[in-house]
Parts: sequence; structure tokens; C-alpha cells
Amino acid sequence: LAAALWSASGVATSLQDVGGLGESRAFAINNLGQTVGYSRTGPGLQGIHAVLWSPSGAGIDLTSALGLVDGMEAVDINDAGDIAVTSRVSSFLLKQEPANPVPEPASMILAGTGIAGLFLTRRRKGAISGNE
Repeated sequence: LAAALWSASGVATSLQDVGGLGESRAFAINNLGQTVGYSRTGPGLQGIHAVLWSPSGAGIDLTSALGLVDGMEAVDINDAGDIAVTSRVSSFLLKQEPANPVPEPASMILAGTGIAGLFLTRRRKGAISGNE
């Protein structure tokens, strides 16, 4: 059994079987169209891997990508992209961290000008002090 995403008009989009065994299950979807669940990669509990699917149906094996313990299922996702993951022995939340902002060129120029100004001011003070 493979997981699928159904649209309001009744069209199904297959969710990628990341395990290659044809067994996956979807549990939750957020407002961004991201879906979570699991895909079977092998026998027993060790063969269950948590998966995040994009709106197009492409899947990411979270267990392998993040080094999680086998047997994990992604059971819920919120609109911020935080994912609830559980197994028979533990549960936790994978939180999306905001990307570090890249300084814009104008800010970098302003900071560079300020540093250069401090250097020149200090150099000028040293020259004046040396003449006295």
C-alpha cells in the first residue's frame, strides 16, 4: 500500500516510496502542502523510516537524512514545518530553524565605512599625540 495525496477535485498524487518496498503511509498535511508519514525500507520495526513529502510528492527519508533511529514515524506537521516524530520508545519535535539572514550589500558597506572611520580616527589621534 502506497500513500497518496488527494486534491479537492479528486485527483491523486502518488507520494514517493522512499523505501522502494511499495509500503508507505501518510498521517498529516499542513497548509503548505507538506505531508508526513513513513515509508518501509526493510523488515520489522527497523524498516520503518519517517518521511516528509513535498506538495509534488517527492519524499525525504528523515530517518536517514537526520540520523534518526530506525522505527520512527513522522505523525504530524504544523504550518511552520515543525514535525512530530514518534516510535515505540520515544517522541520528539523536529523544529524548523529560521535561516540565518545574509547581510545585504548596503549594510556591509555601511559597516565597512564605520570600521574604516574608526581606524582613521585612531591613526590621526596617534599622529597628533606623537607630535606633542
